[in-house]
Amino acid sequence: MNHPLIVPTEDWRAALKTLRVAGDLEELARGLAPARRVRHTRKTVVTVDAPVAELLFQPEDATPFSTDAATLKPWSQALACLRSAPKCWLSTVRPDGHPHAAPVMLVLVDGVPCVASRPNTRKGRNLARNPHSVLMVGDEDLDLVVKGEAHRVSGDAMLRRVAAAFEAKCRWSFDIRDGRAYDGSLPGSPEYAFYRICPVQAFGYGADGMTATRWRFDRASGRR
Repeated sequence: MNHPLIVPTEDWRAALKTLRVAGDLEELARGLAPARRVRHTRKTVVTVDAPVAELLFQPEDATPFSTDAATLKPWSQALACLRSAPKCWLSTVRPDGHPHAAPVMLVLVDGVPCVASRPNTRKGRNLARNPHSVLMVGDEDLDLVVKGEAHRVSGDAMLRRVAAAFEAKCRWSFDIRDGRAYDGSLPGSPEYAFYRICPVQAFGYGADGMTATRWRFDRASGRR
């Protein structure tokens, strides 16, 4: 039985389809500038309210993309894309400011995208230093880019909820002990960290290649 982190060749090829939006990653990269290490003294609760949907381009932009407001896509379609995706691309920021990308499993908890990683991996170390991150995923109807901030999940209750979501969707089991998650199916039962990616902005591109929606989130509503 294949381990959920082993990505078959055909899945890599399908994942690369999402990279056709790479022309917009230059704009996203500006949001991935290095950040100082911040120590959070209070627990962070991440929620996602309904974002504002708007056209990515306007008539004055002289672009082939549609500028008809009727082509705007609802955030519910983006959530459906995230919910059904077996995996996605996660982009994080190295200490030198360069991007790092890796495929990860993805689940939704309270409408918030959640991913798992060992804390000592490159992406885990990147997120510990800088929460800025980007998720990229696609299905037959939508290519989606979600720019957000990663918050490590803490507390047994929330850890168990995220673990249950991974078990239900991915058949990936975790043991929760003393505020930490472990993969008991691997030698040594290595520790994993769960991260909630709180969206700041998202971009959805239609399968026709001619429609684009931008969603903006209230940053203040993402933390309580």
